Amino acid sequence: MRSTDGASGGESFEMDPFDPFRPVTHPCGFFGFLPTLFDAPSRDEVTDTDWTAHSFLTRLGNGDRTVGALHGFSWGFSIQDGVITPRGPELIGPQDWEAHRKTLGG
Repeated sequence: MRSTDGASGGESFEMDPFDPFRPVTHPCGFFGFLPTLFDAPSRDEVTDTDWTAHSFLTRLGNGDRTVGALHGFSWGFSIQDGVITPRGPELIGPQDWEAHRKTLGG
């Protein structure tokens, strides 16, 4: 996710915390044959924020521990003067996956 209230101040994408799996060393939230994504970003205080997420359906390599993206989408919201405006979803492509590989690999 990239958020103006995140550590980078909205300058770069960061890992979105997923507390139920802490401290797991991979960026995957769910595994299985029928994966489902549910995200409900919340804030303790409603302040002006611009929040964007990139989510990917991925595949695991055949025994080589590689991960590749099959599809991706971008979505998010902004909060301005207490008004929440949702955005997306919009398709994103392979270039977006490549741009996130360093963060995801960390």
